Amino acid sequence: MNRSFRTIGMVTGLLAGALLGWTGAQGDDKPSKGDASTALRSARVYIQQQVWDKAMEQLEIAVAGDPENAEAHYLLGKIYGDRDMTEKMVREFDALKALKEVKPEHLEEVKGYLSRHWSSRFNGGLAAFKAGKPEKAVEELKMALVLDGTKTEALKLLSDIYLATKQTALGVETLEKALAMNPGLADVGVYMNLSKAYQEVGNKPKQLETLQKVLGLAKDVGDLTALARAYESVGEPNRQIEALEKAVAVAPTNGGVVLDLAVLCFTLAETEQDSLRAAPYYDRALKASSQALAADVKVPKLAEFAAQVHFRRGQYREAAGYFTRLWELNPSTAAPLLNAGLCYQRLKDDAQAKAAFQKATQIDSTNAEVWRRLGEVLLKGGDSDGALAAYERVIQLKPGDSAALMGQLSIYAQKGQESFKRKDYDRAVSAFQAFLKVQPNNAGVQDWLSRSYFNKGMDRFNKGDYDGALEAFRRFVEMKPNDYDGLVQLSKTYGLKGMMKEAQEVSRRAQAAQSQGK
Repeated sequence: MNRSFRTIGMVTGLLAGALLGWTGAQGDDKPSKGDASTALRSARVYIQQQVWDKAMEQLEIAVAGDPENAEAHYLLGKIYGDRDMTEKMVREFDALKALKEVKPEHLEEVKGYLSRHWSSRFNGGLAAFKAGKPEKAVEELKMALVLDGTKTEALKLLSDIYLATKQTALGVETLEKALAMNPGLADVGVYMNLSKAYQEVGNKPKQLETLQKVLGLAKDVGDLTALARAYESVGEPNRQIEALEKAVAVAPTNGGVVLDLAVLCFTLAETEQDSLRAAPYYDRALKASSQALAADVKVPKLAEFAAQVHFRRGQYREAAGYFTRLWELNPSTAAPLLNAGLCYQRLKDDAQAKAAFQKATQIDSTNAEVWRRLGEVLLKGGDSDGALAAYERVIQLKPGDSAALMGQLSIYAQKGQESFKRKDYDRAVSAFQAFLKVQPNNAGVQDWLSRSYFNKGMDRFNKGDYDGALEAFRRFVEMKPNDYDGLVQLSKTYGLKGMMKEAQEVSRRAQAAQSQGK
């Protein structure tokens, strides 16, 4: 009986001692190995009872008294981890991994434990970022990096958050670190974000260096056009062209991309004052446009660019072809046909010019310029009636148009003179009268008209048509009232008509004119 009591008392004392653990020796705060052993035993009991604060306290004593104790580091690290004391957990697990004698199963467990904690922190950071809580996201990701600083996914996401929250310098620094650790992270998107960040912090050399890397990596039209826009934003048109040319090489039938390239090259050529420097830009605009059109890309502006480049270079046949293609792509407009006709005029190909202008008038009968050009071609080809009709249409559309008026006058003068030579005095009179309606004070044409009246009168007189002769001589005398020959012929005609009074009066005027030497 007494012996059983003693046994129970001993067990109770041992258990109480284990639960109490080490509380510090008198005058010496540093625990010994023995103290560490006692603390570890106490910690095991507290762990079984899930009294975590006490277990953690005893384990801290155990690792302080015996830093080589793998079990103490292992158990303490797990408790730290479960209580989200990440940095302390990592410290204990690092200490464990540094020991010479460690159970392999402990190392495997630690590895999995750290991995799970890393995933939890990383996913927590990602979720917080998506939920619009960037501060929480940064906190979680920093802990993930404490757990495993070699996993650059956390660095990459952290840099994204910094950049998204306008902490650009931090974002650049973090992303640079991630790329240095893991070049495999680099892709077009990463470099584009980094280049934008460099632009925001004003580091253009680094930005251009990064964009050049994008050019080497990008194989998608979308990425290449985004790169072109980035070059545009920093005022690098030549590199912008390079990016667009690569995009066109990837997708030669993408009309939008080809158009962007052609517009850029053509604009640079037009604004370049040095013709030698402008020439390469024209070449590139022409190449992009002509290749796309040859591939049946139906973008009218490309045909216009090709036509204009050829026209500026005096290559009118090629220009006419592209202006015609432009009309084919946009058949409701007359301007391309007008321009094609102008090219043919310069080539002296009047038949083609005429066809182009005539087709243009069918599309737009209100375009005065087209009618004027048609008149020129018709007149040159000998169709004076057609030319006259074209000029008349111009004047209807644009009263006072000097070119059309001059065209009309030249036709009237030509018709009058030709009719005069053919002794077709009626037509000559009509032509010269029409001329003088437009330009009434032209002395030369007035003289031609008066001569036409006189010759018409003589022709009618000789044919016995005294009425016709009388009218013609009257008109002549109205224009030249003191012309002796005209007055004499008018007097004779009056006499033959039996109009003696008028004959005598005109005869007296003739004598007066003769006496005055007129």
